[in-house]
Amino acid sequence: MTTENNNQDGAASDKDGEEGKEGETVSVKKNDYDKLNETLGSLKRELKDLRKENEEFKKPKETSQNHQQNDAVIQRLERLSLQQAGLTHKDDVELARTTAKKWGMNLEDVLGDDDFKGKLERQRTTRGNAEAVENIKGGGKGESQTKNTPAYWIAKGAPPTPEEVPDKSARTKIIREMMNRGGTGKQFYND
Repeated sequence: MTTENNNQDGAASDKDGEEGKEGETVSVKKNDYDKLNETLGSLKRELKDLRKENEEFKKPKETSQNHQQNDAVIQRLERLSLQQAGLTHKDDVELARTTAKKWGMNLEDVLGDDDFKGKLERQRTTRGNAEAVENIKGGGKGESQTKNTPAYWIAKGAPPTPEEVPDKSARTKIIREMMNRGGTGKQFYND
């Protein structure tokens, strides 16, 4: 096969790209020519695939920015809705968001739902009760704090034993106070 056959197929060119100059004539075997065309075709396909991947790679950046902006707007709207409904405590906000997700509803719709309002009220009552009881301090071992005061033991008329008041400093304080007041408070057993 000669170059003239190749020129008809469009593989070789008579012109070098400039006007008036003629290109060189090259003769190639049919098998080599077919291999070159196959290689050229596969290279074109790979180039096309790479360009497509490059375009797809650039697009997510733009959409991710839009997605982030949309998420920021949605979060802001949710915060405003929660504030308008009077939900400022983090537990209440979490309850509203989880309920909306669980029920498959918008947050605004959940805030107006009677069932959600009941759940919210129960949660607030439980939290309020826990906060109210939190600061109450007891005697620790079920003992009354009044047993550790000198007035209790003076009224009882007998000094405390180590079993009754295990705290040594409290016990000595009680005994000294009883001695300063003149004993046990009773002079005779039948007073």
